[in-house]
Amino acid sequence: MNSIPTSLEILKNSCSHIDNALTKDLKLAHKSSESILTNPPDSYFGDRQIIYKKRTITLPDALFEQYDSLQCKCFMGLFPEINRAWITIDHRLFLWNFEDGSDFYVFEGQEQVIVSVGLVKPIPGVFVDGIEYIILLATPIEIIFLGVAFDKPHNPRSELTLYLTHMSIPSDNVSMTSIVGTSNGRIFMCGNNGHIYELQYQAADGWFTRKCRKINRSSNAYTNLIPTFLKLNQDERIVSIAVDEIRHLLYTLTNKSNIEVIYLGENMNDFQRLFKLTDLCRQTSDISSEFVDPKNFQIVSIHTILPLESKILNLVAVTSTGLRLYFSGSSPVQSYMPFRNRVNAPPENFRLIHVRPPPIINQEQGNGYYPRISNPQMSVHIADYSGGVLLASNAVSEEMDVLIGMAPYMPSVIHEQGFSELVSTIPIEGKTWAIAEVPNSFTAKLLDNKNNDDVDLICNELVSQHFFPVRHFLVLTNSGVTVLAQQRPIDYLNSLLENYDEDLSSIRSFFEFYTPEQACAMCLAITCGHPYATNSTPGLPSYLSIAPSIPVIDAAKRCFFEFGGYPTFTGRPFRNDVVSDVGRPLTIPEPVFSGKHNGLVLYLTRLLRSIWKQNITKKINKGNKKKQEISFTDQDLLSVQKNLSSLNQFFVQNPQFSSLPHPTDETLRAASYQEKLEADAFQAEKQSLYALHQLLENCIQAISFLLLLFDYDFSGIIQNLPEQTQNELSEITFESLVCTAKGREIARYIVAELINKQIDEHIGIDILSDLLQQNCPSFCTADDVIFYRAVEYLQKAKNTQNLLEKEKLLNESLKFFTKVANQIDQEKLTSIVESFKSINYYHGIIEIALICAQEWDPSDLAKSCYDENVPENDYRIDILKKRKYCYALAFNGLEAANIAAANASINKQPGSAITEAILSSQSKAKEKILASQDILFHYHIYQWLIEQGSIDQLLEFNTPFLEEFLIKNPTPDLEKANLLWRYYVRNKQLLKAANTLEQLAETDEFDIDLQQRLEYLSLAVTHAKGYTTNNKDSSIFLLDLEEKLEVAQVQSIIYRKIQSLSNENKEYIQHYLQELNSKLMDISQLYNQYARPLGLHEEELLIFYTSGYKDPQLIESTWNGIINNTLKSDIEADIHQKFDIIANIVIRLGKKFYPNEDVFPLYVLCNMLENLEYQEMNVIGRGWAINIMREVGVTYLALFEVFNEIYEKRNSPWHSEVGVNFLIENICILVKEWLKNENRNDIPIKLIDEALTKYIMQCSNSTVEEELKSIQKHIRDIY
Repeated sequence: MNSIPTSLEILKNSCSHIDNALTKDLKLAHKSSESILTNPPDSYFGDRQIIYKKRTITLPDALFEQYDSLQCKCFMGLFPEINRAWITIDHRLFLWNFEDGSDFYVFEGQEQVIVSVGLVKPIPGVFVDGIEYIILLATPIEIIFLGVAFDKPHNPRSELTLYLTHMSIPSDNVSMTSIVGTSNGRIFMCGNNGHIYELQYQAADGWFTRKCRKINRSSNAYTNLIPTFLKLNQDERIVSIAVDEIRHLLYTLTNKSNIEVIYLGENMNDFQRLFKLTDLCRQTSDISSEFVDPKNFQIVSIHTILPLESKILNLVAVTSTGLRLYFSGSSPVQSYMPFRNRVNAPPENFRLIHVRPPPIINQEQGNGYYPRISNPQMSVHIADYSGGVLLASNAVSEEMDVLIGMAPYMPSVIHEQGFSELVSTIPIEGKTWAIAEVPNSFTAKLLDNKNNDDVDLICNELVSQHFFPVRHFLVLTNSGVTVLAQQRPIDYLNSLLENYDEDLSSIRSFFEFYTPEQACAMCLAITCGHPYATNSTPGLPSYLSIAPSIPVIDAAKRCFFEFGGYPTFTGRPFRNDVVSDVGRPLTIPEPVFSGKHNGLVLYLTRLLRSIWKQNITKKINKGNKKKQEISFTDQDLLSVQKNLSSLNQFFVQNPQFSSLPHPTDETLRAASYQEKLEADAFQAEKQSLYALHQLLENCIQAISFLLLLFDYDFSGIIQNLPEQTQNELSEITFESLVCTAKGREIARYIVAELINKQIDEHIGIDILSDLLQQNCPSFCTADDVIFYRAVEYLQKAKNTQNLLEKEKLLNESLKFFTKVANQIDQEKLTSIVESFKSINYYHGIIEIALICAQEWDPSDLAKSCYDENVPENDYRIDILKKRKYCYALAFNGLEAANIAAANASINKQPGSAITEAILSSQSKAKEKILASQDILFHYHIYQWLIEQGSIDQLLEFNTPFLEEFLIKNPTPDLEKANLLWRYYVRNKQLLKAANTLEQLAETDEFDIDLQQRLEYLSLAVTHAKGYTTNNKDSSIFLLDLEEKLEVAQVQSIIYRKIQSLSNENKEYIQHYLQELNSKLMDISQLYNQYARPLGLHEEELLIFYTSGYKDPQLIESTWNGIINNTLKSDIEADIHQKFDIIANIVIRLGKKFYPNEDVFPLYVLCNMLENLEYQEMNVIGRGWAINIMREVGVTYLALFEVFNEIYEKRNSPWHSEVGVNFLIENICILVKEWLKNENRNDIPIKLIDEALTKYIMQCSNSTVEEELKSIQKHIRDIY
């Protein structure tokens, strides 16, 4: 609608802020990820507790009582996936639900001492659907499978039940010390004999395979054939296994601190041993010798580093002294390449690339950083690494461990000097048995290999703290479970805000350190109650969740405004009227927004990040069809919308923050230039905040719009859209849905299709329209509802057979459409017209089209635009185009009415109801058109007919507007000019027609070629001759036209001649051709500019002939040029052929010009040709010149007189004896031919006889003399 373009422009500006913030987050995260391979001098800090103890849950008394009955062995560990700790006491397994504290499950279904327990995912299809996990009980005798099911499916916090699966496999007296599984159900185990085993199972025994089988993966095939009791102990044993589910790698650690890399295949069904890293102590020393003691070098654990954590690193190993060894499977080149497309491809190499020393721990205080003077040895016996956080248990006594927690220190990018970590130490009562992270959305994201956009970003806590809840870790000791939490910057801020009134300096320092921008974003998260800003995340176990504090929320809001700063300008402000010393105005500085503004942008960006750049739909295959469905789940959208709504509430509750400043605002009435500058910065920030608020509200509405579509068969609706629209929809992101015209257009298409579906199913649209207006008004306004009601009436009319009822419904539909005519765009108007056309409502087409034309141009600007011939950049041009579009629809409606009326008259019986309805609508349509007083509308009727080629129909329009329309051209229009002379001819105004044609022939306004100009002049002459009134002016006009036509014909001949010239000087020739073809020229121009410079002798003769020019010497010279050019031409021809060419030229020109002596001087030409014949007498036959002239049509008498004159004048070469004899011989031939071919009565015998006597006396050639005498005797005898 009309308001949309303005709002979209505002939204577009806000979108740029969002995009910039996204880029800033990525840069910050990328730098922090890359810096992990650095060891700056100050790389550990203890200024805040990065890991802190949240709760300790002691073992229930009942378990302690069971422990008292221990006879052999006790083991314990953690199964965080099912929210349990496991404890084995001899042959019994206890699964303790530490969330409840006292609830535990006991399994006593076997008699052997349990030495290890593993939790794995089952292979699909082997067990019943209710089995979600498999617990493996390992004893020295056998390995037993137990199925795990929950009362509430997929809810591990609910009650648990173990089921016997009747699956087991002998252990062969090997005690399994570690059991791990993969996501596709593969199971790997470490035996106390040092080997690694794979446990395979299937639903039933096969022909050649057992139901369960154990494969030794660390030995060759023959080893499996040797009985266990005969196998020798090996010095090197595999003690630990780690699996990288994303890269499809398995790592093993031996007691000799060697690491082996095994590739599990692209489909996780292989076992390829790739690399074995040995002598790691030496390699570690080569990198960091200061902290390596070969005597105490022992790797205690290995941990995978997943692709979303680092592009470079694959594995980290922790030594007993706290060293961390980082390994990479990328080549040096790949380390700096973007994220590989095939992350699960086998690595090309595997190497140790970095060693990170341990922190210095103050054993007395338990926390803090001190300069490294000496490094007291740690005694790490167990460690866990996950998503950048390392927890290592340092044994300080038999009864107590100190847990050392380390996590990346993520200050603002402006403070970042390299990789550093925060270190915390936590005393733990008892001996640590296991450490594990509580599964949450963060750990799930690490294992997500579908979206690589989060590489580097996920482990940067400044960014990720807005996407993920607080991370919690479990430490299992022989006294219970200790729950730890990671303190993110926002958690640290929470703790500072709890003492807001007492310690403002710490809060101020926090803002300075993290920058006001980052700190304000955190304050907003706390103020708006973001679930990840506190420990109140929905879905967290009760032992992890803590309700938010209202005083803290209030303090966060106060800090936001107090420490968020104010907008300023970059650099030193200058007055507008100040200029530099070289005369250039000094640049006015740009505003720099406050931390409040930028923090808001950052927070809003992080709220939207999960959906902002994502396509709103995804393509799926259902059966044989491809469909689209919404990309997001309704829960994801509701979660984002809830947080956005909380932020919107912050805007509502603090209107002074984002409301546009009023002109009377005190901040805008500044006295000094500095104050004015500050006021301008303040106003710029207010405007930007207002725009951001608009974006926020539109995002909330867009989510509501998508949520609504979940309830209305979105996929089915989309399938009814045009294929192009479906394709465009598949490319629409959430950002473009909110901020672009295309996105809003697609949304309107969806709403329209949704409404249509409701109407087609005969369901009222009231409820749907109310929902749209209440939840997403920017996607469906009040005018939209009126429009859809009109569509509803229109659809009812389509489905109604009763013609009277149909007419009534159509009139109602038209009434609603006219109410919102100013809101109907061209596409909707077209759709309305097509619908009206389909049900023969033609006069409705005319009416809605003309009303829209009027509503779209209430000030009649289009008429002035048309009359004034304004430039294309004039603001009225678009208005004119819109009116023309309406007119075109009206004309199409009229055409459809005419066709329908004609067909109805042919195919239907006269007098039938349908026929009468069509004819009636056609008649009404014509009446509405003719009744229009819009002269612009009439003009466009004519123009439309011209474009349709309906010229005859147009010329039948006997209106007072047509001639004016054809004459009055806002811009030169050749088609109208052509139509004008035809109009005059049709109306017997022949002199006007001829005059118009003459103007067309001579005009330079149109791109008319020479041939067309000739045709115009020819038609002008024809119509001027047809003008019956004889008067002096018309006669002069006709004579002038005829002369112009003759000259134009000469120009055409010259044009064709130049076209035939050789390709030499082609560019020059093309220039001549372009000039000649572009306009008419006078005869002088043709001679002086073309014929003469180019040596076009024949065309020169034509010009002389046409213009009546007389210059014997020039003409003789021209004829000489023709003949000489022929003789001298480089064409491949002998003398005979060249003389034939000359003969043909003279004959052709002679037939055109003879008997015009001015251009075809007979004496000159005969003498010239006879001379040529004389010069080549031995080659050319006698009578050659005479024969040419006879072909031209010269009479014998004329030729005789000319040749006799040549004889009498005796010019060279006819003064010599040979020349005279040659000439007399040819005259003799002429006379013989004359006597032979003409009637005797037409021959002047006396003249001939006298001449013969003269020739006989002069001739010295006896043969010729005898011939002359014979002829004379013959004529005397006869005559």
